[in-house]
Amino acid sequence: MDLEYGPEYDVFRKQVRAFIEAHSHLAPPSSDRAARPSCKAVEWQKLLIEHGYTARTIPQEYGGYGAEPDILQSRIIAEEFARARVPGGLSNQGISMFVPTLLELGTEEQKRRWIEPTLKGDVVWCQGYSEPGAGSDLANLKTSAHIENGEFVVNGQKIWTSTAKQADMIFC
Repeated sequence: MDLEYGPEYDVFRKQVRAFIEAHSHLAPPSSDRAARPSCKAVEWQKLLIEHGYTARTIPQEYGGYGAEPDILQSRIIAEEFARARVPGGLSNQGISMFVPTLLELGTEEQKRRWIEPTLKGDVVWCQGYSEPGAGSDLANLKTSAHIENGEFVVNGQKIWTSTAKQADMIFC
């Protein structure tokens, strides 16, 4: 059994290493992983998106890099950033949970309004799932919404909201 990635992936790995060698001095410290990203972390995120090392498969029209999915390239990126002890892109609830939901279920207006600023760290999201008696068990949530004067009015209780202090917006 041959477990080598193949020559095209060897070339890609060299490209990732060259990027890291040329740009790692711009990376924020690994300890700078706060819910509210620093200016340096935001600039690093934008550089990583520009070169396809984060938000890799998010379409360009929404602020991503626009690459075709390739699990081996994603793995190589993760391996090389870890090997060099250089932080990857921003990781928060907006990027990991809200953006994929918008990509699949959002309106075109919602995608254009929220995905790019979320990916680039300009808007930070918290999640509003937890409720008394349900925690974050989504099947047992009681919060509801109704439309009033053209806007949703949300009613319910929360028992915790991770990163609420740092967030600009909440998704629920």
